[in-house]
Amino acid sequence: MYKQAGAAVFLTAQRRILDSRVSFCEDLLVKFGFFTSILAAKNEENRSKQIIHHTDGSKPHMEYAKELEAKLGKFPERLDIFEVTRSKRSKTSDPSEAVMDPVAAEQYARMVKIQRHANQPGSAVVLSGRNDAVSAVLGPDKRGRVRCLGTVKPKELWGDDASPSKAEKLQSENDSLRQALAAYQKRF
Repeated sequence: MYKQAGAAVFLTAQRRILDSRVSFCEDLLVKFGFFTSILAAKNEENRSKQIIHHTDGSKPHMEYAKELEAKLGKFPERLDIFEVTRSKRSKTSDPSEAVMDPVAAEQYARMVKIQRHANQPGSAVVLSGRNDAVSAVLGPDKRGRVRCLGTVKPKELWGDDASPSKAEKLQSENDSLRQALAAYQKRF
C-alpha cells in the first residue's frame, strides 16, 4: 500500500511487481501471507464441520498402528485405532483412564456392539475389509482413502476385489459349502 496525494492506493500484484519500489522478496511475502490466510480460513471452516475430534496431534495414524501392533502382537483393526486416536488420558487419580468426546464415545460404543454381534457364532453379519464396524457406523470411506489408517491406500490394504459384492458372494459360497458338508456328514 502506498500513499499518493494523501489517499491510500492499493496496487495490483502485477503493478507491484513492475514497481521498482517494491522488492521481489516483499512481494513474495505479501502473496504468501495472502494465500496462507486463505488456507487458514478454509481449514477453520473444515474443522468447524467435523463432528468427531482427534486427540492425537500431528502423530500419524500409522505410528499408532505400529505401537498397537507391538502391544497386541497383530496388526490392529481400524476400531482399535479409532479408540486410541479419539481418546485422551485424563488428568485424574487413575492415569490409565481415557476420556473420549461424547459423540466419539457414542459412535465407538456402536462400533463395539456391531463387532461383538458379528463375532457371535451363527451371526449373519459379515465384517471384512471395507465392510467393518467403522464403515458400518461412519459410512463408507472416501474414494482412495482408508479411515483411521492414514496414508494407506485401499488397494494396498484390501486389494482389488475387496468390494461388498465380492464379500457377499464369498459369504454365500461359504454357506452353501457348509450346507453341502452337513448333508454329506448326514449320509455317512
